[in-house]
Amino acid sequence: MVFLITGVFISLGLNTVSEQPSLNHPVTGPQRIICITPAITEIVFALGCQQRVRGVSDFCTWPPEVVHKDKIGGFFNPNYERLTALNPDMIIAQGRSEKIIAFCRQKNIPFLSLELNDLETIKQEIIMLGEILDCVSEAQELCQDMTQQIDDIRNKLQGVDKKRIFFTLGRTSGLMKGLSTIDGNSFMNELIEVAGGINIFADIQQPYPQISKETLVKRRPEVIIEAHPGETLDDKRQNELISDWQALGDIPAVTNNQIYFLTEDYLLIPGVRLGQTARRLTQVIHPEIFSE
Repeated sequence: MVFLITGVFISLGLNTVSEQPSLNHPVTGPQRIICITPAITEIVFALGCQQRVRGVSDFCTWPPEVVHKDKIGGFFNPNYERLTALNPDMIIAQGRSEKIIAFCRQKNIPFLSLELNDLETIKQEIIMLGEILDCVSEAQELCQDMTQQIDDIRNKLQGVDKKRIFFTLGRTSGLMKGLSTIDGNSFMNELIEVAGGINIFADIQQPYPQISKETLVKRRPEVIIEAHPGETLDDKRQNELISDWQALGDIPAVTNNQIYFLTEDYLLIPGVRLGQTARRLTQVIHPEIFSE
């Protein structure tokens, strides 16, 4: 596929628009890519385009080959001098950053923003990226594989009673304050449903809402999952975290010792490892389906 660089490309959902037309020469996809966020890096590598990647975010840890790529800072604090020195012909990110967009306009660098909010949109955006990178068949195969992994889990859970799940992204250490969770529109909410669970705060439409311990107690979760991606939690630390939850009193997840701390680095990344996340969630929600 040949696509025409006409300035700064921005994807809003599934629509790609161009701004500031200035360059007008055909290329077979961008050849010097910078991936600003981990999910984008994982997708680009999975599409077989790792040789085109010139730089990645400081927070990119997978696949292992990313250690050989130049680091350019983070999504909110990129190193603009480093970005310029790498001479990219496209910068790709998950979501929007007005500062990065302004930088790309100034330097006349195409910028692509992918919205990776839910399972269907993730697959559609991967297909669109495959078109831009001239690897459509690889993108289709990747999406088919992701869909198959998800469908396999759904099939294994047919007829299994769903459990009420509280999934928390964080809280104040040592206290039951600052409890943040996921809303009903997130990809994690969908993965919990795939894994045979019901997000007890799926009715909330606000992204990453904070809830009170009183509200949590009233909703009586059967399983509590606390996300600690990339962390190392020894037995002492896990016991401390469990003690915090025991202060909530008589709720099923506490009385039945159904409290789990997940440390997998891929847990909150919306991309090619969604099947692994769904499987890991199933292991703690329905351990009778998948063993550890």
